[in-house]
Amino acid sequence: MKGLLLKDLLLLKALKRSIVIIILIGLCLAFSLEATAVITYLTVLGSMLAVSTLTYDEHEGGFRFLFTLPFRRRTYVYEKYVLAFGISVVFALIGAVVSVIVSLLKGTTFPQGLAESVLGALFAGVIMHTVMIPLRIKFGTEEGHYVSYALFGLLAIAGFLLSQFTDLTFLHSFVVWLDNAPWILIAGILVLFIIALIVISVTFSVKAIEQKEF
Repeated sequence: MKGLLLKDLLLLKALKRSIVIIILIGLCLAFSLEATAVITYLTVLGSMLAVSTLTYDEHEGGFRFLFTLPFRRRTYVYEKYVLAFGISVVFALIGAVVSVIVSLLKGTTFPQGLAESVLGALFAGVIMHTVMIPLRIKFGTEEGHYVSYALFGLLAIAGFLLSQFTDLTFLHSFVVWLDNAPWILIAGILVLFIIALIVISVTFSVKAIEQKEF
């Protein structure tokens, strides 16, 4: 796995100009919007950069060469998740630092809800990884784009229909329960949900990569 991680880190190093531009745009957003908004922005784009390494691996028959090397296909999948989560954490921390610096430059107080913003951004990154990686592996780069757009579109439509034609009393009750529930209980539920999501996503990705022919 170390070799695969090194390969992807060198690949991302070649994109350093794009990464610098992303951070500069995030800095501008932090000045124009709430300072903590940059955290989610950088984390999501960092996640997309990590997932994009699959595209470079696939380019011009790269998989055919890559899988002649002495590692198991499931190791390749594990490395992509480790890379994606690692990049998300790094970009979230960069976003937090930028948020604090911008707040100080603006002469305002220390940004409120900084920790919550970082955790929320990481949660968004996890959702993106667990959806995008298996779709990219299963359908490839081009078809994977279309399938992911269709999936997120269907989820948006389902959410809209749910809000329009369903009695949302239960949702209001759930929100009230969240406000009164112990934070450790909520944290435990979220951790279990994330673990289940990762296990399902990794299992699907491993099966997809092992069934593909290159």
